[in-house]
Amino acid sequence: MTKSDIDSDDVSTEEQKIETEGLNAPKSIKVETQLFLNHFWEETKGEGDDSNPPTIIASFSCAYWPKTSEGHISPLLHGRMFVTSSTMYFIGWTDKKIVLNWSDAISVTREKTMAGTVDNALQITYDSGEGESSYFFGSFAFRENAFRITTQMTEVAKSLNEITEKKSKKSKKLPEVPPDEVVKTMELVFSKKIKNMSIARFYEICWSEGNGTDAKPFYGPWLDKCGCFDIEISEWDDSEGESDKFTNAWCGEKYDRKRTVEFKAKRTSHLYIGPPIAGISQTHFCRVEGDEKCVLSMAVQTNGIPYADVFSVEARWVARRVGSRDLSIDCGIFVDFKKNTMLKSKIRQGTIAESTPVYLNLFDEMKDVCAANAEPLDETEEEEEDDDEDRSLPEEEMPEIKSRFQIAVGQARAIKSSLMKYCGEMKNTAAEHPAFQQIDSRQILMAIGSLFALLILCWFVSPDATVPQNDVTNVSREEMEQFTKRLDDMNSEMKEMRIVLKQILSLMQESHSVSHFGSAEVDDEL
Repeated sequence: MTKSDIDSDDVSTEEQKIETEGLNAPKSIKVETQLFLNHFWEETKGEGDDSNPPTIIASFSCAYWPKTSEGHISPLLHGRMFVTSSTMYFIGWTDKKIVLNWSDAISVTREKTMAGTVDNALQITYDSGEGESSYFFGSFAFRENAFRITTQMTEVAKSLNEITEKKSKKSKKLPEVPPDEVVKTMELVFSKKIKNMSIARFYEICWSEGNGTDAKPFYGPWLDKCGCFDIEISEWDDSEGESDKFTNAWCGEKYDRKRTVEFKAKRTSHLYIGPPIAGISQTHFCRVEGDEKCVLSMAVQTNGIPYADVFSVEARWVARRVGSRDLSIDCGIFVDFKKNTMLKSKIRQGTIAESTPVYLNLFDEMKDVCAANAEPLDETEEEEEDDDEDRSLPEEEMPEIKSRFQIAVGQARAIKSSLMKYCGEMKNTAAEHPAFQQIDSRQILMAIGSLFALLILCWFVSPDATVPQNDVTNVSREEMEQFTKRLDDMNSEMKEMRIVLKQILSLMQESHSVSHFGSAEVDDEL
């Protein structure tokens, strides 16, 4: 290779314009193309390779300035740079060759030579696989054109790299996040999905309350929307290290942050007796496990209601990644009894019945605010298909379901009939024995209040009030299982209520016997 071959673009500006027009250029460019083919293409293509050589976008006369190990600039090596869509090639006088893929390039910067006095150089920084390195080229006759084209090639390659990485990430299926083990021990309120939302963003929107994030408060406004008042929410208290993490005494798990929530709420359940307003104290524990999981545990104490010192409630919200962009939200409740009571079943059932619609409403609000802040899909992504199971029953299972449902209907009616029978016995005993008035009124009120709540519960689980009698084809497996479970709970309630009623009847009979015996003694004395 001769110096005249390399310096062909130093003749005039007009010839430089011709250089950037590719292989369809005049004869002077054809010479440069042949130079490129001789030094790079003919040597690299394999035998029998009929593929076409790459199109030369531009070529520039320049000098490679290798750096010595001591960090000084060695004598320059004059040559020619060729630019294609994927690669930069350089050939020097002594057949020194440099090949750099634009996909490895990091940046192109303008530099100076001759101790910073001549502004005619470029430095191309690239990833060598072991860290950043660079090539230094000077003596450009048209440095700005070279800078513009090499910068464009670098930026295009970066964009292509990002697209390739996203496609690769999408094609590589992320490992499934297993269901939460603690929720399995609780009463599952629901398991639902939120689409196009990351774990980190879900925490920011739904639980951060704007503490340390740019998100608007969510939990406080939701409580206010539900009619709660005197709402006080503390800021999150973050742990400083592993030994400083917060522990929820009920589950024994450690959490990264903690806060307290205080408010008052109107009670709407028909299962409780007592004042219409309840004071609620919640302690929130929260933990974010990378991009896999977010756990919020609520320790809930209700004040100012009957049996408030007997139990507390643990609620657990678990958001876990499903696929690459969606979340599964599981909510569970556990009634934690601090003292023994014969009304455990009623308290548990009432707590779940009163909490379930509240937490479902909270989830609906979460879903709406997450939808408004959903993370948009980029050009390389497609919305994941909803793989939720169809919960409707197949036609072939309907005869069996109808039979089971009819049995459940009979059980519900039998429970109501049995309760009404005990109420009748209690009424007759009270009418026959005036001593009924002498029984401790607190015991009577407790029994009557419990019985009244239980009767209402029976009414609501009764098919007369909840299920069309002539059409059970729309009953799902989940609804059937829930109905059967409620009947089982009712049977447990019945056993407890029978004990209470028998004790009251026995007490009434004893009181009547004592009263009758006392009257007989007076008659004898007279």
